[in-house]
Amino acid sequence: MVPIYSIDDSDGVERALAAIRAGQIIAFPTDTLYGVGGNALSAAVMQRVRDAKRRDAVKAVPVLLSSVDEVARLAASWPAGAARLAARYWPGPLTIVVPALARVPDGAQSEGAVALRVPGLASLRDLIRRAGCPLIGTSANVSGEPAAVTASEAAAAVGGSVSLVLDGGRVGGAPSTIVSIEGGRLRVLREGAISASELLAGR
Repeated sequence: MVPIYSIDDSDGVERALAAIRAGQIIAFPTDTLYGVGGNALSAAVMQRVRDAKRRDAVKAVPVLLSSVDEVARLAASWPAGAARLAARYWPGPLTIVVPALARVPDGAQSEGAVALRVPGLASLRDLIRRAGCPLIGTSANVSGEPAAVTASEAAAAVGGSVSLVLDGGRVGGAPSTIVSIEGGRLRVLREGAISASELLAGR
């Protein structure tokens, strides 16, 4: 059985950090859903996540950052519209798709774009900061199955593939909203915790 530790437990966090630094994957809470991932700059880790989710290799996954200051590690450009959205909604449930640097492995980028988010959960941002790398942050479930909103659901879904699960209690349940900025125009790719009408009204 996969071990489960509270995300507020120092020993559990240290074990999670050691797993991430060793190129392993873990499951963890976010402000939206439970996620599964590891070092987003590692192609081998990306493959482990695909295997855990039994996911089509063509589909890209979101990347979680500890702060907006980390955008430059992954984004080839950061449009003014993206910066305005980040200032308004980060940390929080908004994923912004922007051009990716070549160093971002396939899966964490798709067709030259990467999906970035700074999550609203402070303990997760601290974990990312201490890990020293952005995290793959796709939902902790087998593709096509319901997303996990508790640690036990995450363990049941991907426990055979991860080193451990961090428990942050029941989380929000609505996925992040995904947007892109194309030619200065906002495009809502997936409506989630933030409504499209709110985003479009705030342009």
